[in-house]
Amino acid sequence: MTSIRTKLLAITALLVMATTVYAGQGLGHFTKNNATLPLKDQVAFWDDASKTLTIIYTPSRLTASEKEKIKSGEPVFFVLSDKSSPNQQQWQWYPYLLTEIKFNSNKIQTNNIKNIFVMAYGVEEQNHTDNINTSPNDAIKVKKVGFVNEQLKLDFEGSDELFDSQYSWDISI
Repeated sequence: MTSIRTKLLAITALLVMATTVYAGQGLGHFTKNNATLPLKDQVAFWDDASKTLTIIYTPSRLTASEKEKIKSGEPVFFVLSDKSSPNQQQWQWYPYLLTEIKFNSNKIQTNNIKNIFVMAYGVEEQNHTDNINTSPNDAIKVKKVGFVNEQLKLDFEGSDELFDSQYSWDISI
């Protein structure tokens, strides 16, 4: 049986590889109405106490220092608030996406997901968050989350309509 520490090392290794492999084409996107946030980089961490995998997705590369600050518990908003927009014509601020996947136990498996939280900051307007909190269902499809040869694989997509806004996303690592 694989230990949580081994899984965390595998997550870290995979995310480093994914960042390198997908740097040109991206990890996916998050769209609200007509505003699309391309996802180019990420930082992930596991909280053993809450059995939660948290992944922060950004529209440009993060520095090693930024990733370490986020992993050490500094609020994401503060770490990224001074970062320059990757597209000044679309945003004069730095948008990002946060996902939290809570599991029923320490087994990171698709059929063990308890809850999914998606929070998008600044996709359509500055200082505005869009929050979607649900269990896996027809709107949020987790195609795969688990380990293959000690590497985390995550593939999920979703769409929703809340308060007259349309949301969709498709993310793979």
